[in-house]
Amino acid sequence: MFLSYLLIDTEAKADRPRPGRNWIRNPYRVHQRLCMAFPSVVRKQRDPQFLDPFVPAEFQSMTEPESNAPVHRVRDAEAGLLFRVDALLATSPSRHVITVQSATLPDWEYALHNAPEFLAAKPKVVEFIPTFRIGEQLRFKLRANPTKRLRVTSKLSTGADIDPKWAEKRVGLFREEEQQRWLEGKSERCGFRLLGIRLISEGNTRAWKDKQELTFVSVLFEGQLEVTDAKAFLDTWVSGVGSGKGMGFGMLSVAAG
Repeated sequence: MFLSYLLIDTEAKADRPRPGRNWIRNPYRVHQRLCMAFPSVVRKQRDPQFLDPFVPAEFQSMTEPESNAPVHRVRDAEAGLLFRVDALLATSPSRHVITVQSATLPDWEYALHNAPEFLAAKPKVVEFIPTFRIGEQLRFKLRANPTKRLRVTSKLSTGADIDPKWAEKRVGLFREEEQQRWLEGKSERCGFRLLGIRLISEGNTRAWKDKQELTFVSVLFEGQLEVTDAKAFLDTWVSGVGSGKGMGFGMLSVAAG
């Protein structure tokens, strides 16, 4: 696995426009550009300078270009990527960092050579061999999109019945107690238990795909966990947690401690 760190120039001075600031406002465009770092062999041989139009099917982290799903590919140890955008408010308010976790080595030169103005520094890439053991305690960070699927038997917060036309629709969870229960519910099958948790409700994150506006509930979880199933936890780390992964949600960052 590989971890990449892209430092993005997001300074907002009127006399010094920063394209990177506009770019990160649309997670769909961020994901699209990140996928460009994983061209198929045929694509790169045919178009080594990336002069041809972007065609999603020619990049390894995306599948069919007609797919309407925000997650373009199942993420496993051989394919796909996860990412998260974080503001560096404490150290540099005019910078954001995009952390990218990928199964294959990215080619950032290929993806960004025609958009160098996005970057404040050269991308950093490190190889990471994940190993986890039962009982290991780790600090974690997760920006997630907590949701639930409505059932015919579900009730609205007012106690009213669900309109049948909304059955099976996925909806966001807005109350903090629901958001925490959502992560607690994920933990057992994901191979960990929570030892301590702090959550920051970030409201709605919006993205635009063509002319369609997409809205996602965003919550930043931080805290400490204990690994209870090493294989399940590794699978979780590789594939991510929850929905909206193609919009910057679901990447579980961990560190010793």
